[in-house]
Order: sequence, then structure tokens, then C-alpha cells
Amino acid sequence: MRILSLLALCLLLGCDPTLPENPGGPTDGGTTLPDDGGTTLPDDGGATPPDAGCAPESDASFCGRQGKTCGPLTGTDNCGASRMADCGGCAAPHTCGGGGVANVCGSPSCTPETDAALCSRLGNNCGGVTALDNCGGNRTVNCGGCTAPQSCGGGGTANVCGCTSETDAALCSRLGKNCGNVTAADNCGQPRTASCGGSCTTPQTCGGGGTANVCGCTPETNATFCSRLGKNCGTVSGADNCGAARTVSSCGTCTNPKSCGGGGTANVCGCTPNPETDEEVCQRLGKNCGSLSTKDSCGNSRYVSSCGTCTAPETCGGGNTWNVCGCTSESDAAFCGTRGANCGTVSDVDRCGRPRTVTCGSCASPRQCGGSGTPQLCTLPLGDYPGVAMTKLSSDAPKAFFPSPDEQYVAYSTDRSDSPFGCFGRVGLGNLSVVTLGSPPTVRKLDSHAGFNETFFLADSATLVWTSYYPSDPCTSSSSLRRAMSDGTSPSLVTSAGYFTEFRNVGGTAFFKEKSYSSGDLGYLTAYYFAGKRKVNLGYGSYLPDRGPAPDGSAVVYTERSSGWLLRKLTTYTPAGTPLLVEPQKYVYDHVWAPDSTRLAFIHSAVVDGPATLSLISADGTGRRDLVADCRCQRVFFSADGTRVAYDGTDTAGNRQLTVLPIDGGEAVVLTGLPSTGGTIFFSPDWRWVRAELSANTSYPYPRLFLANTSQSGAFVELTGSYSRGFVATSAWDYVAAMIQQPTYQLSVSVFPTAGGAAQEPVSSGTSWLDYEHVASTPRLAVLRNPPSGYEWGSLELFGTDGSGPATVVTPEAYTSSSNWRMARPFWSGRVLLYSVNRRVDPTSGEYVFDLAASTSDGATSGLVARDVLWVNYVNNPSRVFFTRSRQSGGGLWMVELPR
Repeated sequence: MRILSLLALCLLLGCDPTLPENPGGPTDGGTTLPDDGGTTLPDDGGATPPDAGCAPESDASFCGRQGKTCGPLTGTDNCGASRMADCGGCAAPHTCGGGGVANVCGSPSCTPETDAALCSRLGNNCGGVTALDNCGGNRTVNCGGCTAPQSCGGGGTANVCGCTSETDAALCSRLGKNCGNVTAADNCGQPRTASCGGSCTTPQTCGGGGTANVCGCTPETNATFCSRLGKNCGTVSGADNCGAARTVSSCGTCTNPKSCGGGGTANVCGCTPNPETDEEVCQRLGKNCGSLSTKDSCGNSRYVSSCGTCTAPETCGGGNTWNVCGCTSESDAAFCGTRGANCGTVSDVDRCGRPRTVTCGSCASPRQCGGSGTPQLCTLPLGDYPGVAMTKLSSDAPKAFFPSPDEQYVAYSTDRSDSPFGCFGRVGLGNLSVVTLGSPPTVRKLDSHAGFNETFFLADSATLVWTSYYPSDPCTSSSSLRRAMSDGTSPSLVTSAGYFTEFRNVGGTAFFKEKSYSSGDLGYLTAYYFAGKRKVNLGYGSYLPDRGPAPDGSAVVYTERSSGWLLRKLTTYTPAGTPLLVEPQKYVYDHVWAPDSTRLAFIHSAVVDGPATLSLISADGTGRRDLVADCRCQRVFFSADGTRVAYDGTDTAGNRQLTVLPIDGGEAVVLTGLPSTGGTIFFSPDWRWVRAELSANTSYPYPRLFLANTSQSGAFVELTGSYSRGFVATSAWDYVAAMIQQPTYQLSVSVFPTAGGAAQEPVSSGTSWLDYEHVASTPRLAVLRNPPSGYEWGSLELFGTDGSGPATVVTPEAYTSSSNWRMARPFWSGRVLLYSVNRRVDPTSGEYVFDLAASTSDGATSGLVARDVLWVNYVNNPSRVFFTRSRQSGGGLWMVELPR
């Protein structure tokens, strides 16, 4: 014990506690420890003795608890007793206390890290931590404290600040919530959504008491209480919506004749009606017809299906009293209008069966009451035109009709009365018939599914061609192409396809496109030669240009798609099937047949957009010769006598010019002065002059009209000036007449001499139509002049060829076409001018009808050709005119033959 005390004292004083070696065993080798000089160890000063029931800790635990790793250590153990323990030795090069810390192994050459560095290296930020420092010494340090709500080790990691979140139940309880989802910060300060419970027990609801997420119930108002119980009067007791007993002194009052409970239900306003039959209701109200909605004795709605029926001519309410039989006579205007009368006196029975006489008005001059033969109708007083023969061709009511080119046949179509499809529109579906003129005319029905708008006579009038649609769905299903002789005999199938378009009629051959229903299908150009029953496919995407057919129909030049849309490959078709041109040309820009069909002039180049050459070739493919090399042209024309061609192009400077070239040699005529490309070129029949109609363009905003003499080179003369907004031109032999739109948008008429000189202006405003008679050498000019208040009618007047006057008035009231009725514009038949007058409404059908009139070209003779006409149709320069008439005149299809 004394030795241990000395060792402890030595450690405290810093001496070397190492004992001398003792190789001899228990003796100290003769060394005697010095006496303590009689020193007595101090008393413990009355300290509390160690707990006799405590188990002392081991030296290792004693040293480790104090963070010591070497040497003897004195202190108080776990039981409170004073204790000295041997904490062991150090491994070289470390010595006990060598790092500057007593009882801790260290090296004098290592600088121990700071407490903060030790904590940071260990990832600790709170509490006491014992660990080896960077010098290998075992240290106990304080790593700091935490900020609430975090605590040291609170997140589950020792000596690290953290916080363990509370449960949903704990969060809801802390916030005082018991239903629904609650979003709030939890005990760790983190946002959180917790479910605080399911539904509340009825009648409570979540938040129903006014506090969110707390089960509760807000009592309803008295009005709601009454309404929920279906009560609207008196005192009512019951449980409210929260289950509490409630008494409401008044749920309302009732309006007479109702009383509270009067209908048999307590606290509900009601009334028990007096029983009343339908007949008694009608009788009480004075009604004798029709259905009736009214009120019973309690004010409730009551419906009576019928109070009776009326006897004609009375109707229910007809006397202007609801549900009472009566009849009100029509007004005088309606009485006259339903009888097609607008003048004179009409006596008849009115719609109420009462005899009545009404004066239907008077006529404004020059109209007269019954002037054209129809009583009580204001019409122009025209007699019958002399020499007119009128024939009824059919009693059918055609929807559409047209004559053959030789005027010997008329094809017509009526609506399909048994068709559920109602698709007369694009294809003109109906019953197709044909009339053969004769004494008497004969009618032959051909097809009940014909596409009438796709029906035509061939140019030789020998064959009628039409499309026929299958009855399963004729509006959309595939169609077939059929033919018959023009009198309707020998009908037969030509071919079938999805549908047909682009019909062209050339001599005895029909050209058309066969297509599918695909919108992108370009179709196959097909030629069918009817005399030889020969069908030829001319290629997918090919098409027939405007000037493709030869004048006599012997051949056709068509465009192959492979050559490009803007260029023609000079390929010909003939009914015999033999190409006329032995060396087809690519890149043809334009071509034209000679009037006698024996030669073809064409503009072509060897490569696309290369130098253009004007060439001539015989129709049999022989005798080709080039007329002009590098003509810089894109349009060619052939004179009527076949001796000259003209081509439209530019000079070397790019200025536009029209060149007229004799085919068999001679000086060319060059006409200049046209300001731009494009437009339309018109030659006079004898090619003595030419006019050019130019469209508006970016440099000039309005169309322009030019004229030039073809006998010598020179410049075109502009006929319209900067004042023109547009024009419509027509030509005689030596004059051009134009209807010109002025800046005020009025339409005037000017007549220009082709030889030059001053123009005549026979009409300064208000025109809507003009045309020359084309048979005489000095034709008359017909002009329709509209008054300021008229748009569809006007004065039809005749002028001299040069526009000279005074005007000869043919009629003060001629009509032009209108969008809602098929009235004929004025038109020439030889030297006879036909026109429409006396437009009116047919009282039988409600359709517009008119009278067809005629006048000689000098205006000396005029008169009516036909009355009550619905629709007129004719070929160019007709000798016969075909029309339909209204039901009032017997209806049907008619024809008149005109003296020429």
C-alpha cells in the first residue's frame, strides 16, 4: 500500500516511476526503501466511505472513462472510492504524456488538433466525444450544443443534432384536429400533411361547426328548417339538421284560395279543387275548338286536349279569337294576289266562302290591264309576232333540257319522284327522256338514274351520251357511261368508272376523264369514237387543251402529262387510230389548226425554255417547215382564209409585239404598243383589225382595251383610258362596241371605228347588256339600258352599227337574267332580236313567269312569241327556241320556230 502511494506521488511530481530491475526474486537486491520519516498519511477528512454494495469498475473502464491511455491514474471510481489504476503503456514512438497531455500516449513531434477540428473530422456537432485525435491520443472533447427543435442525438445519430418527427396522431392531437387532411409544420418544423381522421358522425361534418378539420355542425336557419321538412305555413316542430329539437313559430302564410293544410297536408298551403269535366272547363271559358291550357278553381294548371273542331271554311282562331271557330277574310291585296291579278275588278268567293268583288288597282303606262292577253294583269300591250309557229313537245315538267346542235332533238330530265336521295345537284339525277321533232313529236324515255348535267349530244347530232348511276345510292356510287341514237333508240353501255369529268365533244368522238373517287386522282384521258365503237386510253393525267380539236373534228392534239403541265407534247389522236404527226415534238408552247384542218402551226423548242421556233406542218405529217426561228413567242393564231399566221411575243429588247406573217412569203406586219404580256387577242373575221383585252396587273389596276389595223405596221391604240374600271366588248365588221365602267361605277357604251377616228357614245350610263347582230354586213347594236331604280329590267334599244342614233326603242321593259328565275337575256336569232317582258308571279305555282317577245333588227315589227314562259334554252344563232311553260298555261316543254 505504501508503494502504491509512493507511485502515485511520483506521478503527480513528474518523476520516473520505473522500479529497478529485480532479477533475484522478491528481494530488492539489497536496496532498502527510505523510511517515510514517520510521516503519517493524511486522514480522508471524514469522507463518505464507498458504497459497500457497489461493484468497482475495472482499471480499463476507470481509465477509459477519463480518457486516459497510459501510466498510473488516481481518482474516484464508479463507486465513489479513491482509486489508483494502471492505464498501461504506450507503443513507440509514443510516450505517456509525450503529446503534452498527462496519461495520454503521444509524441512530442505531433501537434494535437483542436477540439473543433476533432469534432468536425468525426462528423459530430454536439455533446462529449471520446476518440483518438490526429496524434493518436485518446481525447474527450465537447462538440457543442443544438438549436431547438433539434437535440443532440435527437435524429437517431449520437453526437449529431437532429429531430425525430412526431406521428400523424401526435401532430393532429397537438393541433387539436380530428378529421380531414391537415397541412402544418410538425415538431421538427417541417411542412407536413397528415390525415386526422375519417368522416364525422352524422349530423356532424368535418368543419361543419365553423372550425376547419374539427367535427361539428352549424344549425340551419328557420327558413331552411321549414323548406327541408316541406312545410310552408303555420308552426312546425322537429329536429333540426344538427339533431337538436326546434320549434319554428311560422313557416309562412298562404295566398287565397289556398290555406294552411287546405290540400290535406299539414303545414302545406293547398286547395282541393271543385271537380270539373273538360267540357265544363271549355263551356265556362267560352271555347269551342282546339287544345286549351288554363287554371282550375284552385289556380292549378289544367290542360284540355280538345274543346272541339271547326267546320270549313272556319278554322280554330280564324276569327282572331283563340280557341273559337271563325274566319277572317283576306285583305284586298291578298285577294287579288292569290288570283294573279294586279289590275281591274275581280269577283270571286273569298277564303271564308263569302262572295266578294275587289278592285285590284290600275296600271302605269305603258302597261295596260290585260295588255298581253292575260286578264287582270298589267302587261305590255304586245300582239303576237307574225309568222311564229308554237308546238308542244311534251307534257312533262322538265327540271332541265337542251336541244341537239341541229335542233332536231331535245333531251330533258325530270326529278325522280321515287328517289329517296334528292341529289339532283351536281349530276342532275333524274328521268332522262328525248324528244324527236316531227308531226307529231315523239318522246322516248331512256334512263331513270341519268346524270343529266353530264348528258350531251355529239357535235354531229347523231348520238346522245349520258352517265347513269346505280340505284343502290345514285348520289355517290360508281357510274357508267351510256349512249343511244339521238332519237333514243339503240341504247348501249360505253364504259364504267368511278365517275366521269371534263367531257368534250369533237365531231363523232367524245373525250372525257375516267376517275376514281380519290381527290388526288388525275384521271385517264379517254377518247371514244362512236361510229367505230372504238375506245382509246390517251394516258393518265393527259388533258385536252382548248384548241386541241381540229375544226372539222378529224384529229385532236392533246397534252401528255409526262411533258409537264405548261408544255405540250404534240401528240395527235384520230378516229382511225393513226397519229397524223410522224415526229411528235416536245416542249410545244402553243398550236393552232388552220380553218380547213389541213395544216397545223405550232411554237416549240428543243429544250425547256430554249429558243422558240414557229413551224408549220401538214395534217398528214408531211411538209414541215420552220417559219420563224427564235421568234420569242408563246401564242399563235391562224387567219380565217388560211393565208396568214400571227404570233404574240417580244422584240430583242423585251418589248411586246404582235407579228402578222404571210405564210407563202411577203412582208410581215409588226404591231407594237401593248404595255404588258397576257390578256386576250381577238381578230376580226376578215383579219383587217385586231383588238387586245388586257387584264389588270401590278402596274395598272384596271383592265384595258386596245385596237390595231393589221394592214400595216404600227402601234396599238388604247380605246379605254385611265377612267375605265372595266369593260365588256363586242365587235362588228368595222366597229368595236364596249360597255365601260366609269369611275362613278356607271356603265356607258362607246363605239370605236376600227379604222380610227372619233368614238360614238350612244349611252352615257346605266347599261347592263349589249351585243351586235352578226348576220348583216351593217349589223345593228342592241343595248339594254337600266333606269336608276331598276337592276333586272330596262329599256331595250337599237342603234346603228357605228353607235349613231337616235335610238329605236324596242320595248321600255326588257329583263335580264336573275339569280332566282331563269329568264332569257336578249339574244339574236339571225336578224330577229328576242327578249323577255312582263315578268310576274304564277298564282298557281308561285314561280316567276314571263313572256318571250321578238323584234326585227330595225324595230319596225315586234310582238309576243310565247306567254307564261318559265325557262328558255337554245343553241347559238337559233332558228328554234325551246322553253317550258307554267302550270297556268298547261305546263310542259314547248318549241317556237322563228322567221329569220
